[in-house]
Amino acid sequence: MAICTLADLQARSQRSSSIPRHYHRIAEAERRDERFSVADAAQLKLRLQALDKVMSAMQPEHSHALDMNKITEANRSQSSCGTVYVAGSEEVYLVVKPVSRADLIPNVCAEACKTMLRGTPYVNRYDVSDFTKGVDPTFSEIKRLLPDIDLKAFPFLRLPAELRLHVYSYVLPHEPRITLPPQHRDITRPRLNVMRINKQVHGEVRKYFYERVTLSIRVVFDSDLLTLYTCRDTMSPVNHTLADINSGTLAFIKQLSIQMSDWQRPPRMRESFPMALPSMEHLFRKLVGLEKLVITFDIPNRPPISASQEQTHSEMEERCAEDMKRWLIDHIPASGLLPLSWIAASGSLSSFPMTPIIVTTSAGAPGHSTKPLTMVTPELGPTASPSLTANMAESHKRSASAPAVIPNINNSDNKDPATTAPAFLGRATTRVVEYLHPAPLRQEYRDIATALARSRYAYHFIFLGLLFALAEYEQPGWFPRPEELSAAVVGFLCAGFLIFPVFALLEYFETHTWPWQDEGFSQARLL
Repeated sequence: MAICTLADLQARSQRSSSIPRHYHRIAEAERRDERFSVADAAQLKLRLQALDKVMSAMQPEHSHALDMNKITEANRSQSSCGTVYVAGSEEVYLVVKPVSRADLIPNVCAEACKTMLRGTPYVNRYDVSDFTKGVDPTFSEIKRLLPDIDLKAFPFLRLPAELRLHVYSYVLPHEPRITLPPQHRDITRPRLNVMRINKQVHGEVRKYFYERVTLSIRVVFDSDLLTLYTCRDTMSPVNHTLADINSGTLAFIKQLSIQMSDWQRPPRMRESFPMALPSMEHLFRKLVGLEKLVITFDIPNRPPISASQEQTHSEMEERCAEDMKRWLIDHIPASGLLPLSWIAASGSLSSFPMTPIIVTTSAGAPGHSTKPLTMVTPELGPTASPSLTANMAESHKRSASAPAVIPNINNSDNKDPATTAPAFLGRATTRVVEYLHPAPLRQEYRDIATALARSRYAYHFIFLGLLFALAEYEQPGWFPRPEELSAAVVGFLCAGFLIFPVFALLEYFETHTWPWQDEGFSQARLL
C-alpha cells in the first residue's frame, strides 16, 4: 500500500479537466463502434467533389475573401445529406482507410487552400478535435494518398533547359535592381515563389535571376571630412548587407552601378578619395563574377560666374574626375575584359570632352596586372570591340578618330597611397572626427569654410583687429597679457599650431606634394 503525505499530494501535477480519465481505453472502445464506413466514404467523396469544383474556377493571382467563403460553403454543403450511395465510394474507402480521421480530410484541404490564397506557407497542425475518434489528420498524411487518386504532375524538369529558362523569363522581373543599403519604401517586390518548388528549380532560378541583377550603390562626397560616403553616411551598411548574402549568390552578380553625387569640392577630392578605397576593395573582392561596372557622376548646378572662373572650374572638375576614374580602375581586380561606361546623370558633358571610355584588364606577370586606360571618341561609343581598342592602344598619335592614349596608371615605382601608414592614420583620424562631430556641426564648418574661401584674407585680419580693439576699449585689460597666460593655454596653442604641419606631412606622404603646391590651392577663393 502506497502512503502519500500532504506535500506529495500538492506537488502532484493536476490533470486537465478537458481530458477524461482513462482516455485511451475509452477512445479504443468507442472507436470500435464508430469506425469509418463506406457510407462515410460516400459523404467524403461528395464533399471533395464540391471543393474541387470551387477551386477549379479560382485564379490564385486574383484571389479575395469571397473565394475563401466559397471554399467554406462547399466544404459544408454535403455534410447534412442523408445516407446515399455514390458511385466509386468503395474505391475512396479503400484509399482513405489508413487515415485515422478520414472525415476531416476536406477540412484540412480547405484550410490549406485558404493559406495558399493568402500567400503564406502552410504548416501542419497536430490537433485532437474529438478524443473518442483519435488524432486529426495532417496535410502531409493526406498528401501521401494523392499518387493513388490524383493525376501525375507535369514533368517540368524533363523539359530542355532552354524552355525552362524561357518560362523563368516570364515569371521573374525583366530588369531587376538591388540597391545597397536597402531602401525601405513601399515598392512592389518581385515574387520569387517559384524558388520554393524544389532544390533544382531553386538553383536554376537563383542563377538566372542574379546574373541579370544590377547591384546599385550611391556614393556621396562630404567636403567637411574630405571622404566618400554612401547615402547612409558610411560604407559599413553596404558591407553588413553583403555579409548577409550567400557568397555563392554574390558570385552570380555581373553588373555593378556606382552613382557619385555632391562632388562640388574638386580640388580636395583627389586627396579624400583613397580613404574610401578599402571599402571599394572589399566590395570588389566579394563580387568575383563582376563583368560590367557603370559609374555615374551627378554634375551640380553652379551659380553664374565669369568666363575665366568657369574655365578654371571646368579644368579642375575634369582633372578630379580623371583622377577618380584612375583610382577606381586601379582597384578593380583583373578579370579579362571588363568594359566600363561613364555617364553624366544631369547637365551637359562640356567639362568631359571624352567621357565614354573602355577599360580592358589583362593578367600580366605573377603578382602584377596591366590595366591600360583607353579613351574612345563618342563616334565609337563605349561598345567598341576589343580588337578596335587594342589597335587604338598601339597608336600614340593624336587624330580625330583615335585620340591620345593615357599612359598606364599602374606605375611599379610609386607606392600605393592606400597601403601606406600615413594613409591609414588619415583614415583613422577621419573616422574619429566623424564620430565626434555631429552632422549639424559639420554643416556649420562647411558654411564657415565656404565663406572664408570666397573672401579676402586681409579683410579677416582687419575685422578681427577691430573686434579686439573694441573689446579692449570697452573693458581695459580684457585681452590677456603674455605673462598672464597659463601653461595650459600655451600648450593648447602650441598643439593647435602643430596640427597643421602634421597634416601637411601626411598629405605629402600620400600625394608627394605639399598643400601649397596643389593646383587648386591658389584658386580656392574662386570657388
